[in-house]
Amino acid sequence: MVLGDLTEKEFRTEDFINYYRHLKQRFLHFQTAFSKENQPEDCTVGAFSPWNSISAQILEDRDDLCRVAGMRKLQIRKLQSAGINTLTALARTSETNIAKIKPEILERLKKQARLQIETVASGKTASEPLPHVKGKGFALLPPPSVADAFFDMEGYPHADEGLEYLFGAILRGESEPEFKDWWAHDRKEEQIAFEAFIDWVYARWLQHPSLHIYHYASYEVTAMRRLACRFNSRIEKIDELLRNEVFVDLYLIVKQSLCVGEPSYSIKKVEHLYRGQRDGTVANAGDSIVFYENWLEAKDGETWRESKFLKDIRDYNEIDCMSTLELGDWLRARQGGEAVTATPVTLLLQQSI
Repeated sequence: MVLGDLTEKEFRTEDFINYYRHLKQRFLHFQTAFSKENQPEDCTVGAFSPWNSISAQILEDRDDLCRVAGMRKLQIRKLQSAGINTLTALARTSETNIAKIKPEILERLKKQARLQIETVASGKTASEPLPHVKGKGFALLPPPSVADAFFDMEGYPHADEGLEYLFGAILRGESEPEFKDWWAHDRKEEQIAFEAFIDWVYARWLQHPSLHIYHYASYEVTAMRRLACRFNSRIEKIDELLRNEVFVDLYLIVKQSLCVGEPSYSIKKVEHLYRGQRDGTVANAGDSIVFYENWLEAKDGETWRESKFLKDIRDYNEIDCMSTLELGDWLRARQGGEAVTATPVTLLLQQSI
């Protein structure tokens, strides 16, 4: 077998021949029975599949329930059992009770479907606040600090046990945002970059106890815990930072405070609420993996200053960090219920000081 990093590994045929024959039989049966008129029930092949554009069009054409953000397969089956088979039907239903779906969850799914339809109709992302729950949503958003940082990581999953090759963070800076980056292209460099980033965060936190490190979704914190265990390093510092809630997940705040009329809650979709169209060659995490793989093959330079591939990845990471900063400001402007005009960042910082 030729692996993703182009290394070759050999395996004993007799250990795998039965499984191979089973896969071959399934494949030949699929080929024999294939018909383009007989579409599979589940076309959710994932964003990294080469068939994604085709399956996405199929799902859109049949107004599939799986296009509702946050919808689970088990919930789809329960809705279908109640005669609700499309996204539009869910948005328009007057049903308030469906077997084995909690009423509050049903209402959120209905609202989600309705807002997605409104977004398509108007061409502008629709959103509505969710009912306030004590200790959740906007309540998790701390006051701003001049020392806050906005953090994003890039990883390459095809390396053996994965490689976290870029730690990026944006600071507000004196006059304009300042971007900092730590790179790693092998296991030794990964440890150096990881330790340097954690040391930087920890020292900055000791100097500015009110600061927070904002990120979007759980990947960054999960990766840091994994790296701490892998290298048996910086465990105490990470533990202290987490116990003091220095890291703030804006995805959790968005999910608990808002219903957004997009088919997913990735930052690429949510940012339609507060920023314009993205620029840059690298459009998403899947692209960054491809670009990093291209760099591994081409090696058109050792650093981002010399390599176009690494420069494009760095630009993408910086945009993600900047988008996280803008999302934090946008959420804070609505934290007190103001949903029309965002409070200027400078005023927010003055208020926190």
